[in-house]
Amino acid sequence: MLVYVVVESDRARMTLAIEGSRRITVKDVTFRWAVRRRPTYCQANGWSPLTFVVEQAEHPGALLVVSLPCAHPGNWIGLPSQPVLPEAVAVGIRQALAAGWRPSRPGPAFKMLLSDSSLHGGGRAAGRRTSSVAEEDRSSTSKAPGS
Repeated sequence: MLVYVVVESDRARMTLAIEGSRRITVKDVTFRWAVRRRPTYCQANGWSPLTFVVEQAEHPGALLVVSLPCAHPGNWIGLPSQPVLPEAVAVGIRQALAAGWRPSRPGPAFKMLLSDSSLHGGGRAAGRRTSSVAEEDRSSTSKAPGS
């Protein structure tokens, strides 16, 4: 996946390369999305999760960077992975829009984490400030011993 930096009148913005990206329509808006074909060094070692990037096709603005609860399929350690399906991308887009991502406005990348339950229809994605891991940590520390 290539991400280009475009400079327009003293403002830099990032955009996806058209080659290698796929189109998807969510809520009557067309987006382009991509997954890195080769893992980054951190993804290859299992230190970083599998991610995909989304931008609005017609009027690209802020990128959406979604992390999934699995390793990149090209990791060197043999950690479990899963393919990124268009259904997961649509879930990520819908949840990012609900969390405040404005795809047609310039700005920093909007980052979020999709949990296993949100991928399988049972929950909601964590926005910029929380993650499913942090929520699990809080719930496990708030329980009294023996309960």
